[in-house]
Amino acid sequence: MGRYWVHSMPDDMRDDGQRPCARGDRCARATVTIEKGERIYHPALTYRAFCETCSEAVRNAIQELPGYYTELGERIGDHATGIGQRVSGSKDLPTPINLTFDELRTELVNTISAWGARVCETAKLSGHSIDWPTTRHTPDTLTRMCEILTAHLDALFSLPPAPMTITVPLAEADALPETAEVRRHYDAGYAVATVELDGADAGLAMLKLASRCRWMLGHVGRPERLQGRCLHCDMVGALIRPDLSTGLADWAECGACGTRYTGVEYLNLVRALYEQEIQHQREAS
Repeated sequence: MGRYWVHSMPDDMRDDGQRPCARGDRCARATVTIEKGERIYHPALTYRAFCETCSEAVRNAIQELPGYYTELGERIGDHATGIGQRVSGSKDLPTPINLTFDELRTELVNTISAWGARVCETAKLSGHSIDWPTTRHTPDTLTRMCEILTAHLDALFSLPPAPMTITVPLAEADALPETAEVRRHYDAGYAVATVELDGADAGLAMLKLASRCRWMLGHVGRPERLQGRCLHCDMVGALIRPDLSTGLADWAECGACGTRYTGVEYLNLVRALYEQEIQHQREAS
């Protein structure tokens, strides 16, 4: 998984029960202020782990994972690239394997299985016969697992802190909480740790996993630069629509003044940019 535990149980929860979106400064609905010349991002406040927009991003990420699982399996035989590693067998029976694809595929299954098992246990779901940690995984079973998670997203986000086993690069092991039980495998280059994780960590794990799959498979797109003026600072060419783990975002940000357009503001911006383009075409003709 990764360093998701830092977002668990925020200390700045408000008296009314709201808390900052667990995505922090990556929250799609974050607002920006300039303090002493520094741009400060303030994640949206929400009554659950993620704001509505980021919750939908998690849902989309989970729905994409079965497809990535299948594609990673199809790419295991690929020759080495700048990302993967090619390992050959004997001279008589060469068996090129891209271990990086295979390892990510295994991590995908382990992540979905671990969180799925917790959701079914906590929500006391009946009628789900999947033995999450040990079942023979196929695209069909993984799709079913992801369907269960997306159908019970509130239960996933509401999971309380509980010990879970995660795998992290050695470079990240030192940043683990002091209470974590860590076993470092120096030859393999990773560490296995037992850390307390909650529903916010689950959502962040899904987003990061989908992002890693997109990057590994070469599906990473480029941010879209919107043509037109920022409605706040009037700067031309500074509006960016980022490419996130689940595709192009439904929000945009001005690189000049830091204004982030979300929800209705984003729709108004799109309309304004369209009108600006029509006006420009009229003036040009």
